[in-house]
Amino acid sequence: MKELLCEQQERFQLPRGDPRTISFAARALAYGLARMYIDGQLAQWDVPANRAEDAFKAAFDLFVNGLAPASD
Repeated sequence: MKELLCEQQERFQLPRGDPRTISFAARALAYGLARMYIDGQLAQWDVPANRAEDAFKAAFDLFVNGLAPASD
């Protein structure tokens, strides 16, 4: 994962930063969403079970887009 993140930073696809921190944050998001699904907490956030995959994709997109460098 570190090599992939460093490669994308070199291509200016990700902002500079510690790849370990980016990797940790991505993993924490994935684990947190999985735990919410397993624990049946999605309904508390107005996410019906049949829309869980869409909600997860939206959360990951938000995370990835937040990592994208600002355009000039």
